[in-house]
Amino acid sequence: MRAALGWTLLGALVLHVALHVALTVQNAREPGRGLRALAGFLLPPLGFWWALEAGHRRLAFAWLATLAAYALGVALA
Repeated sequence: MRAALGWTLLGALVLHVALHVALTVQNAREPGRGLRALAGFLLPPLGFWWALEAGHRRLAFAWLATLAAYALGVALA
């Protein structure tokens, strides 16, 4: 059981980091938002918020779901 939880945590963390990078790239592709993308990378909640503002809802909520999955896994560990 513990090994499965560990692998689940690792998977959730890897997905979360990948989605965080994808959010940063999407935010950087918006014209004139390079500094916003960098700030969103360094302060993750801002990246999520600005992705919502830019209309990248699916990506933003996927990011939020992986964060929740990771937090739940940590709480259960």
